[in-house]
Amino acid sequence: MPRLVGLQGSRLPNFGSKMGVDATRKWPSEGFTRPWPDEIKMDPEVKKKVDALWTSLGLSDGG
Repeated sequence: MPRLVGLQGSRLPNFGSKMGVDATRKWPSEGFTRPWPDEIKMDPEVKKKVDALWTSLGLSDGG
């Protein structure tokens, strides 16, 4: 595993709490040869609850 040399946030070299995630779709030419899974859809009832929670926290986008 590569070390995160040069990232600020720790006083000790090669230590830190940063993590990067590459969630972009890969092409077969990049070594990803299996098919992608179907897109996950949120259950409408769960979406309704989450939207209500966001609104109660003042995080609603008005949509």
